[in-house]
Amino acid sequence: MKLAYQAALDGGKGLKKLQAIARKNLLTGMSQLMAYVQFITGGDTAKIISSGMGIKQSRTPAILPEMVINLKAFTGDVIGTAKMLWKAHDKVKYYEIQYTTTDPGSGWTHLGVSSKSRYTAEALPANVQIWIRVAAINSAGQGGFSEPVQVFIKG
Repeated sequence: MKLAYQAALDGGKGLKKLQAIARKNLLTGMSQLMAYVQFITGGDTAKIISSGMGIKQSRTPAILPEMVINLKAFTGDVIGTAKMLWKAHDKVKYYEIQYTTTDPGSGWTHLGVSSKSRYTAEALPANVQIWIRVAAINSAGQGGFSEPVQVFIKG
């Protein structure tokens, strides 16, 4: 009766806190048990199953992302800036953005990274034509760079 009275006084917050602690302890214990079974069985599937544990399905390895397409670049509103956007890819952690002021076949410089399919570059050399390219990156690595696009940077 006293426990019900206490729970009513604090709106059940105390019981929820106890429940959260018990859940955390249970999950910690289960993780330790799973690690123990994995160690003792040496990863042998039959032995793991005989212990009453299930087998986690192995993940399909990630593949390199495809080349970025539909890259578009625009002169920014502010001096020394450029805006760009491209078609987004699924399961991409981020995009690598590079630029060059010379022939787009060489001399690429890191411009920035973006987790979105758009980027605004700042502090670019003024009054020059630059080429920009973008590559998608995921857990498997970096995909191919986009075709370079050209944009004039205001000075």
